[in-house]
This record gives sequence, C-alpha cells and structure tokens, in this order.
Amino acid sequence: MMSTRTMQATSTALSGAVPGIALALMAALAAPDAGAQRGQWPDRPIRQIHGFTAGGNVDLQARIVGAGLSDETGQPVVIDMRPGAGGTLAASIVAKAAPDGYTLFSMAAGHSTAPAMYSKLPYDAVNDFTMLTLVSSAPYLVAVGPASKVKTLQELVAAARQDPGKLLFATAGVGTGMYLVAERFQSHTKTKLGHVAYKGGTSTPMAVAQGEVPMMFGTFAEVRPHLDSGRLRVIGVTSAKRWDRFPDVPTFAETVAPGFEARGWQAMAAPGGMAPALVKQIEATLHRVLRRPDVQQKILEVGSPVEIMAAVDAQKFLAAEVAQWRRVVKEAGIVPQEF
Repeated sequence: MMSTRTMQATSTALSGAVPGIALALMAALAAPDAGAQRGQWPDRPIRQIHGFTAGGNVDLQARIVGAGLSDETGQPVVIDMRPGAGGTLAASIVAKAAPDGYTLFSMAAGHSTAPAMYSKLPYDAVNDFTMLTLVSSAPYLVAVGPASKVKTLQELVAAARQDPGKLLFATAGVGTGMYLVAERFQSHTKTKLGHVAYKGGTSTPMAVAQGEVPMMFGTFAEVRPHLDSGRLRVIGVTSAKRWDRFPDVPTFAETVAPGFEARGWQAMAAPGGMAPALVKQIEATLHRVLRRPDVQQKILEVGSPVEIMAAVDAQKFLAAEVAQWRRVVKEAGIVPQEF
C-alpha cells in the first residue's frame, strides 16, 4: 500500500496532468499489489515427504535440502516420513496432493522400480509427478559384517552357487532400489540368495553389523557409521568404474558381473499437473539451494555428490529409469507383488 506522504507527493507531481489520467494513476498507485493479494509461493510452511525411516540416506539428504529450502524461502519445511512398501506409500500421498508447491517429494531411485515390482499401483509413477530437479546420485554397494565368511565378491558368488538361497542379504525392503539391484545381481551372476527385509534407516546395517544377516545391499549413508569401527566392510560397488570414495574396492563389472552398472539417486518432485510458472520458480529455488557450497559438502558427506538437473530433463530421466527397470524385472523373471 502506498504511503500518505508518497501519495501527496505524487498528487503534486500530477497536478498539471489531465485530471482523468491523474485520478487513474493515483488509483493504481494506491491499490494493493495484485500479487500480494493472491499470495506468492511460499507464503506458508512446506511439507516435504519421503518414504523411509529416520537416519537413512533418503532421510539425511531430505533434511539437508529441506533446511536449505527453508533458508531460501523463509518458510518452515516440515520433513514428513511415511515409510512402507519401498517408498510407495509416500508416493501415493504425494500423487493425491494439490500441485500448489506446498507438498514436495524427496524421491528415491526405488520410485522408478516400483511400477515393475508392484501390480496395480494407485498412481502413475511418471505422469502423476512433476519432477523439479535431480539432487544426487551414487552407486550402490555390498557390505559384509565381521562374522561373515564372505570376504570378496568372488567368494559371495561361489557361496551362493554352492548353497542356493542359503546365503542371506538384507535390504531396506522389497521394491527398494537396493533390493532390485540385488535381484539384478542374482540374475546377472546366475545365483540365488535369501532376502531379509528391514524397515531401512539404521536397522539394516545394524543387523549386518551384529551378525543377524551376513551382508547387505545398500548405500554409503547406511553403512558409514559402522565402517570406522570395522563392524562393516564394503566389498563391491555397482558403478562402472571404481568409486573415488572406495578406490580399493572392486566393481561388480570388473569381478563377477561384466557390464553391470547401477546407481542410486535422489530427486525433488511434486504432484503432477503443476503450473509451468510454479515449476520454474521452485526449480530455480532448489537449484540455488543445491549450488550452495555448504549444502554440496553436507550431501557429499552423506555419500553422494550433488547432481543438478533441469526439471524438464529430470522428467525425461524418470521416464527412462522406469522403462529400464521394467525391462530388468521382466528379464529377471521377477513376478510383481500385490500392492
């Protein structure tokens, strides 16, 4: 709203103008800003949903991005954890939410595998979501506990072939990215492992570190707390080339699974149907967050380098990932489960 003093000054300046024009200009200057009347994003707290428990890779990165987003917007960002069914429960909530920018989704790679792993999902994994940006990407890894007799990938394959289904591995649940990577690994190496599902977060690596299960497929963020103590040891990574974080650890491709490559990733998304102008605004805000050196360092410490991607490219990336994992599941002969 224009101040009285400014309006008086403007009136004096316009005193020589045509009366009709002067009155019209005065009315326009005195009227409240139209954008202020409608409200600009964001003018209230933002809910940022993810589908996993506290302490895992998804949760840690979500909190880093959420804190940065709060700094950028001046609004609280509430992290809403909705674990279950490999992240699909959280996805269901997001898919049904209004595309108004106040419900955001910390999407993990498992989102792209869900359409192949579950039958009759209550949402379309591509079209019911608006991609805003990629956040990070990194390879998956295999870690073993101190009591495990398996010390290398070669020994893992040999043990699995000797007693099919007896060598157990843990993941954060059926349908997650690490679960499907494990299934793809078995198909690639013609082995059979036994699966034990945990709720994610700290449960999976803790079970392996304590000897409940001899090994796990997972992420660096999950195993990191147990590496320095020696309770877990990484024996393989899924990148095409050796990962800088573990330069002495061999890849699947160079040892037991030629041509094998897979990576986990995280992205920020929203409900489908978001207005293009709002997509651009949120995309630009998130990119500012992800370009901050402190945010990049924190995400790298979690285990994944930041990877920024334009919203339009992220949408294409998601579609390609969904199509790829559909092929993998079909080739592996995996039967989709009921949701």
